[in-house]
Amino acid sequence: HLKGFDGVMGGIYDGDTVYGNDRNSGQALSTANSTYGLVLDNVAVDSTYTLSVWVYSENVIVANSPIFSVSNSSDVNNWLTVAGADNGAYKIWNGAWKDDGSRNYPLNSWVNLTLAVDGTTATVYENGQEVFSYTNDASAITSDLKQMLFGVNYWDGFPTGVLDDFRIIHEPMPPSQQPAFYAGT
Repeated sequence: HLKGFDGVMGGIYDGDTVYGNDRNSGQALSTANSTYGLVLDNVAVDSTYTLSVWVYSENVIVANSPIFSVSNSSDVNNWLTVAGADNGAYKIWNGAWKDDGSRNYPLNSWVNLTLAVDGTTATVYENGQEVFSYTNDASAITSDLKQMLFGVNYWDGFPTGVLDDFRIIHEPMPPSQQPAFYAGT
């Protein structure tokens, strides 16, 4: 379901959901000038899973603006986010952060971003190609009930873009399958 946030942890905003054009002539969730993101509560996945979303942005996604996030359903302070970084790159962030430092976010085109989690290792793929990998012991990665958020979290601003084709897979997608997944086969 879609939830709006008023900038206060857990606060709900009573506003309008904004849609933009998706990549297949339909509608997709717009987070540009919006206060809405997709929130899935109590998703039952173990410590191995894959999240995927298509993203379109005309502007650099500013630092900390979440593309997607995972938190422990019983404690939202345990989280893992794929977000914009200070230098326009991606970062995996959970208090400490890592970005690849050299890969800027592509603008004005649809990009498939995938987060594959296998235990305490999280790997980000862009259009089927590995961007970077990070190992951490955050309980957001290993708890069995998760809150999964696309385009929103409890603290930071919204990314400026359009999100489409959200997917959750109950296993980490291995690198060998990423190109075919991206291609839609």
